Amino acid sequence: MEFGTDTVKLFTAGVQKFRIYDDGVVSIGQSSKSSTVGAGNLDIQGNATNCIIEMGNPFPGFSGGVVPEFRITATNSGHEVKFESVWGGDNALHPHIGFTGGKTHFYRATNSDEIATFNGANFGINETSADTKLHISHSNATEDVIKLEATPVSAGTGERSRMIFQITQSNGQSAKLGHIASHSLNNWGGELAFHTKPANGTPNNTTNEVMRMHANGYITQPSQPSFSAHYSVNSGWSVSNGSVMNFNTTRHNTGSHYSTSNYRFTAPVNGHYEFAFYSIYNSDLNNSSNGAINMRINGSTVSKGGRCHFTKDGSSWDHVSYSVIYYLNASDYVDIVNDGGQTINYHGGSWSGFTGQLLS
Repeated sequence: MEFGTDTVKLFTAGVQKFRIYDDGVVSIGQSSKSSTVGAGNLDIQGNATNCIIEMGNPFPGFSGGVVPEFRITATNSGHEVKFESVWGGDNALHPHIGFTGGKTHFYRATNSDEIATFNGANFGINETSADTKLHISHSNATEDVIKLEATPVSAGTGERSRMIFQITQSNGQSAKLGHIASHSLNNWGGELAFHTKPANGTPNNTTNEVMRMHANGYITQPSQPSFSAHYSVNSGWSVSNGSVMNFNTTRHNTGSHYSTSNYRFTAPVNGHYEFAFYSIYNSDLNNSSNGAINMRINGSTVSKGGRCHFTKDGSSWDHVSYSVIYYLNASDYVDIVNDGGQTINYHGGSWSGFTGQLLS
């Protein structure tokens, strides 16, 4: 043992193993303290291991923020700082957590295999090279991978768990874009409900249910565009040639995309839409006369499949109907024109209708 003016040193076999400095640092394992250790700290260095253990504030001159009070440093990026324990099953050391350059490793201590890794800011489960914020790898095709469990809660009818999708701008404004919610039903049934936020210019967390997968396999979409329109007068209804058929009342009009003012359905989104028309009529259409219905897009005749011809002799009531599937872009509109070259006497009320819906 050696006592100096500013240090106390302890030697074994002529090699210094322990030193106390005048600033309070206790250094074990090296003849000089770590360059990062602060005053009044414990500095343990393993000879030739490139590993340093420091206790206390290693940055005593640092102002503001938070500094570590305990630190283990591996100065060689190829080395791993590992925490282990002895498992009673085999009385051997098994790792729990380890640190290497840029990575944090989690182990299953019973057999020492790595089960999760932080690869920078990406977290991998059963994946050592995670390339997304959460990366889960599994080898069993039928394995349960992610589980959201509400416990303990009632198994009666009601919402139970949510998966939320959020967006936040640099100015702090934030909104929930949507969520998927699980619902339990009486008698241990289950449903999934999908919610989205309307584009209303307001950054908030208000969403609407747009689709539900029911326990019996049915799928409902309460906001899916759909309408059923008819002419309000339950009697003969004379429509001149070239006139738009004025279906002026709706039985339902989900989304309000059909107008009872201009008698048009306007597509809210790009997609395939199905439309249908039916009516009875009693106009006398002999062999020299034609009756026709024209289901137009944006006021123009569709060249293939857009018109329906009909004819009959006499003034008895007869029936005409047809349906089409059109692909529409958002803001395209569809209307129906009496287009047979003459006035036709249709029947309003329960005897005619114009319907449409978004298919996909």
